Amino acid sequence: MLRLAEQAYIRTGAWSSLLDIIPSMAKANVGDEEHRAMLEQQAWIGLMDQARADQGSEGLREWWKNQSRKTRHQVPLQVAMAEHLIECDDHDMAQQIIIDGLKRQYDDHLVLPIPRLKTNNPEQLEKVLRQQIKTVGDRPLLWSTLGQSLMKAWRMAGGYVRLPRRAQATP
Repeated sequence: MLRLAEQAYIRTGAWSSLLDIIPSMAKANVGDEEHRAMLEQQAWIGLMDQARADQGSEGLREWWKNQSRKTRHQVPLQVAMAEHLIECDDHDMAQQIIIDGLKRQYDDHLVLPIPRLKTNNPEQLEKVLRQQIKTVGDRPLLWSTLGQSLMKAWRMAGGYVRLPRRAQATP
């Protein structure tokens, strides 16, 4: 019976209902722990998709704010939320979620979306990456991500250096 409900909820996009039956599935030993965790993540991402489809970035922000602290502290959901926000072109909020997650605990998955960020505050990101390197040690992913962030900032700065030269060249 629970398997049928699971399939029906997935087909219809009834993500809240799917989340509601997962504890019953665990109690009845339906599926293994890994399967239930995958279902739970799929349901949360489905809810994010619905919030984004209904109200865009603002709806997504509001939905995230209304989730419990326990939910907002789950690394897979932080990563999914950051990726959704990047797709909505809300890079500053995505950066904040990534930084908040990294301050709580290091996870490679939180670092992976960083190169896609187009942030207004790259210094904050650089500071957090350097702190993570000090805290968790030498990790190639951290060094690579820090390097990519610095190169992106350097390219932006290069554009500002060339502007005065062009202005001087035009009589």
